[in-house]
Amino acid sequence: MALVDNVLFFWVSQATFLNASSLLHKILSKQQQKKISLGNGGYVPPKSPTEVEAWLCEDKPMIEEELNKQNNLLAQLHRKATAITDAGGDATCLDSQLWGVQTAITALKRRMKAVAEPTPSSTSPSTSDRPCVEMFEEKQLMAVQSMLRQDILDEKRRIARLCWKLRSANGVCVHEVPCSTPAPFSPSHRAKDEDSEEVWRERCELEEAARAALIAEIVRLRNDCANLRAKIEYCGQQQVSASTRF
Repeated sequence: MALVDNVLFFWVSQATFLNASSLLHKILSKQQQKKISLGNGGYVPPKSPTEVEAWLCEDKPMIEEELNKQNNLLAQLHRKATAITDAGGDATCLDSQLWGVQTAITALKRRMKAVAEPTPSSTSPSTSDRPCVEMFEEKQLMAVQSMLRQDILDEKRRIARLCWKLRSANGVCVHEVPCSTPAPFSPSHRAKDEDSEEVWRERCELEEAARAALIAEIVRLRNDCANLRAKIEYCGQQQVSASTRF
């Protein structure tokens, strides 16, 4: 009797497993038919910048899907660069990869715009796929971002060293203070300390305001320099393409 029960349990379990497997297979088949990015039953990774440049696709959903992949890859690279920087490492090794992904994103956005708003036949695909000045501006802004990330890391290290020195100095002062109780401050001394504290507070506020204005000016000048470098690089690229045309 126990053997019969075991056999029945085995066959019921087997049938349940087969039904569940069949249902799961149908669900996965429907999902694979809906997803454009699934080719031969597997995930298609984002294209490389050279593949995006040579990709002559005019299907808007496919372009949108590839653009989403490139945006996700860019966000992942930014998180990786931030993690490397926070750990005290050098994230400049990712700059070329970030620039390549950003270039691919810009090219896909331009292609999607061209598909949504068809241009006259006079503009050939070769001219529309050429790098524009915005791509070089993005490259220079990414370089500024990398430089600022390194500056922030250096400032964090400098602050950590100063905090360590302050703790060491406080420890030395605690050990050197005599055990005798200090004499109470007179009202004149207390008033003088309050006045000096107010003076230092005002000076600190003035310094903070001057620092904020200086930072804003530095940011503006860095953006201007990045735009100028981008225009110089773009003009150089245009001259090279013009010289190779003849």
